[in-house]
Amino acid sequence: MSTQKTPLLAIITGLVVCAAASAQVTTLTTLDNGQDARVQPVENADTNYGGAVSLVLKDAGLNKSTSKVYLGFDLSTWNSTAASASVTLTANASFTLSADTNIRFWGLNNGSASWSEDTITYNNAPAADSDPGNGSIDDGASFYQGTEANQMTLLGSINFASSTVFTTGDTITFSDASLTDFINNFSSENLTIGVTIDKNTYTQFYSSGTATGASVAPTLALTPIPEPATAGSIIGVLALTLSVLRRRNFRS
Repeated sequence: MSTQKTPLLAIITGLVVCAAASAQVTTLTTLDNGQDARVQPVENADTNYGGAVSLVLKDAGLNKSTSKVYLGFDLSTWNSTAASASVTLTANASFTLSADTNIRFWGLNNGSASWSEDTITYNNAPAADSDPGNGSIDDGASFYQGTEANQMTLLGSINFASSTVFTTGDTITFSDASLTDFINNFSSENLTIGVTIDKNTYTQFYSSGTATGASVAPTLALTPIPEPATAGSIIGVLALTLSVLRRRNFRS
């Protein structure tokens, strides 16, 4: 009996390992030919913060302290269809929220829009001004929203209650079907994700990948839909396992 069980278990184990390997998560950071930076309006509208340690989020309206974040990910090595996707930021300071807060995630529709973390400012960043043409208004919680190439699509948000405490090293992860769909329908290798907050709460600080290294860099995690061969392997594993269980039950 034992000599017959061992090959079966080996086959099952091999199929499971094969299936898991082919659906392995791809994790991209803003260091993988990517980039990240914050931009701020008014007096700071021509200032570049690409080399700063922190990616700062703050909504103070039309005020120089308002801060929005741009994350750039290189999709040139991604050749699959995503089953799921997520973006993760790591706090690099301690802060406490003074009000209920939504951290919003956006996708830049135009993949050919070029920006560099070494030169990006509020005045030259794509879709930074939430109300272009009106020089007296800026919504710090928003980008230039819409479906046109030069606009951003709101993908969703993470909601935090007032008095939530963040400490250095804490992470926030945004994962939503809208993000997955946006990436699957995206035709460029240069993906830009924008991040804002919707309350003038305590300023939030997250690690900038370029300044602080890969271990805390903003990340984009992509899980592929299994290839047909993988799906077949999974079905085979289930069928074989069921067959073995039936035989054991019958003999018992």
